[in-house]
Amino acid sequence: DVQRVKLIAQYKYQKEGKEINFLSEDEEFNLCIKKGTLTNDEKSIMNYHAQLSLDMLSSLPFPKKYKDVLNIAANHHEKLNGKGYPRGLDESQLALEDRIMILADIFEALTSNDRPYKDAKKLSEVFKILSFMAKDGEIDGELLKFFHENSVLLKYAKEELFDYQVDESKLLF
Repeated sequence: DVQRVKLIAQYKYQKEGKEINFLSEDEEFNLCIKKGTLTNDEKSIMNYHAQLSLDMLSSLPFPKKYKDVLNIAANHHEKLNGKGYPRGLDESQLALEDRIMILADIFEALTSNDRPYKDAKKLSEVFKILSFMAKDGEIDGELLKFFHENSVLLKYAKEELFDYQVDESKLLF
């Protein structure tokens, strides 16, 4: 809880005649991050890759049959409620292909074991998070139900994830 961290940060102790803060400014700041483990600056740097994809792909003359590649690649961090990035698109602006890529990207990020800022999650945790994201209007709940009911993500999980990650999963909506 942020208030408790702020309270603890006010404590000081004596060491070799010097008064020292119990928490450094950086420690206090990082402990007050409400969601995730990245600071706003670190998150901005990480988020820049979606804008970079958009900029890079915008310069390519895609043939007609590949016309949707730009949007699908650039929109993989958008949210149906308009709170995503890089363009802040909402549900009315995101095609089915975008929604599939958004869901697949989040699923992969949550289950991945190669992210230095977080541990790989079990399927039960992943579907709990995805359920809340659907309830919050961030991802397509109907698409999530379809994938879950048809074991699309479970098939991937059994092939690609560690055994400890593949546990009983259910949707919370």
